[in-house]
Amino acid sequence: MGFTQVTTERARLPVRLRSVGVAPSHLGRFELVRKLGAGGMATVWLARTLGAGGFERAVALKRLHPRFARDPRFVAMFLDEARLSACVHHANVVSVKDIVTHEGEFLLVMAYVPGRSVAELLDAAAGQAMTPAVVVAVAVDLLAGLHAAHEAISLDDAPLSIIHRDVSPQNVMVGRDGLARVLDFGIASGAQTLAQDDRGRSGKPAYMAPEQLLGDALDRTVDLFSAAAVLWRMLTGTAPFAGTRSAERLANMERGPARPRDRRDGEAESNALLDVLARALAYDRAARPPTAAAFARELRMACSPAAPEQVSRWLDGLAPGPSAAPSRERLLGSQLEADTEVSPAPLQSYKRVRAEARNESGQLPPPSKPKPSQLRGGPWKHVKTLRHG
Repeated sequence: MGFTQVTTERARLPVRLRSVGVAPSHLGRFELVRKLGAGGMATVWLARTLGAGGFERAVALKRLHPRFARDPRFVAMFLDEARLSACVHHANVVSVKDIVTHEGEFLLVMAYVPGRSVAELLDAAAGQAMTPAVVVAVAVDLLAGLHAAHEAISLDDAPLSIIHRDVSPQNVMVGRDGLARVLDFGIASGAQTLAQDDRGRSGKPAYMAPEQLLGDALDRTVDLFSAAAVLWRMLTGTAPFAGTRSAERLANMERGPARPRDRRDGEAESNALLDVLARALAYDRAARPPTAAAFARELRMACSPAAPEQVSRWLDGLAPGPSAAPSRERLLGSQLEADTEVSPAPLQSYKRVRAEARNESGQLPPPSKPKPSQLRGGPWKHVKTLRHG
C-alpha cells in the first residue's frame, strides 16, 4: 500500500521505521521519517518518538509553515485544532496525542493511521460507483466520529459545540483496519475556541452546505450536509450538485440533487440510500436529520454496512489510480489543500434575488443563470486564499 506497517489490531510492537527520501533530522524528541504532505498552513510528517530501551512509536507530526508559526492568528487556529481534537475521544476520530513546543513553535502530535483517504479512493475508483455496503460502512464510521465531536464536553462538563466545517473526501480516512476516521479539525468552531476570526466560509466549496456558502449562522447539520455530499459521490461517482460557481451550485441545491440516469435495474439498496442522502442534502436545514446518529440509523435501515474486515479486504484489493501512489503519502492529519475564504457578498445578493422571485404561493420557479450584475463579478472574484508565495 506504500506505507510502512507500524501497528495492527493485535497491537504488535512497532517495527523499526526507515527514513525515506530525507536525511534523518529531529524536532526535539521526534525523529522525522518522511513528509506526508504540505497544505496551505502546515506540513505533516511521519515521525517516530524515541524512548528508553529502544522504544519507538510512529506518529503524525503537524507543523505550521514558518511564515505562520509566528503569526498570532494562525497560532490561535492551530491551538484551537489541538484543544478541540483532544476533547473528542472516539475510535472514528484521528486522535491528538499531544501538543509540544520546540524552539518557540508548536507541534501537533497525532495518531498515525495507515490507510487511504476517501479522496484517494475516489481517484482510484475513477468515477465508478462504490459498493453500497462499503459506502454505508464508511458512512456509519464517519457519522459516529462526527456525533462524538458534536456531543463532546470539556473537563468541566460544558458542551463544546464543535462543528467540523470541513467534512470532505480529503478529511475522511479509511484505515487498513477497515475503520473510517474523521481528521483535521483545523477550521472547526467551538464554544471555547481562541481564534475569533470568521472561518465559517473556509473549507472546500464543493462540499459546503448552502448556509455555509452564504455566510449564515451554522449548526451541526452543516456537517451532515457535507458528509452526505461525500457519500453521494462515493455511491454514484458524481457530485450531487453541478456547477463550477457557488451561485450556480446554490440554484441546483434548491432543486435537490440530480439522480444518475444510468443506474442499473435492481439496485434497490442504492436507490434507498440515495433517498436518505437526498434528505440530508436538503436546502432547508430543518428537513435534514437532526443528528449524525439519526442520519446513521437511516442509512443502516436502507442497507446493512460491510464488516470492518470486508472493508479492509476491499481497500487492499482496490486497484490504484494513476496518481494513487504519490497521493497515499499525502494524507493523515492535515488539510493538504489551501484553506479558502469565500466572501458571501455576491451570494447574499443571489439569495435576495431568488427570494424576490418566489410567487404568492411560496413556490420557487426553476433557477435561471444569475446575471453578472447580480453576482457582482462572480463569487470567485472575491475569493482569497491563505496560500502565499
